[in-house]
Amino acid sequence: MIRGRRNVEGFATIALEDHWSPWLVKWQMEKLGFRSIGQLTVSHAIKRPQRVFNIHLMWMPAKTGAKAS
Repeated sequence: MIRGRRNVEGFATIALEDHWSPWLVKWQMEKLGFRSIGQLTVSHAIKRPQRVFNIHLMWMPAKTGAKAS
């Protein structure tokens, strides 16, 4: 994916923290080179409303000095 995109500043994705799902875990995204640039603390309205988790907006620059806007 990264090699095929030469004219981009960087890549964005989301990551989950303290979520029961094994997908998009924050530490795994950080291991790939992404860093958190913002987060929301939420809970699911119907499934497990008592359990709070974080959704992070993750950024990985593709060029030196690239900044998330």
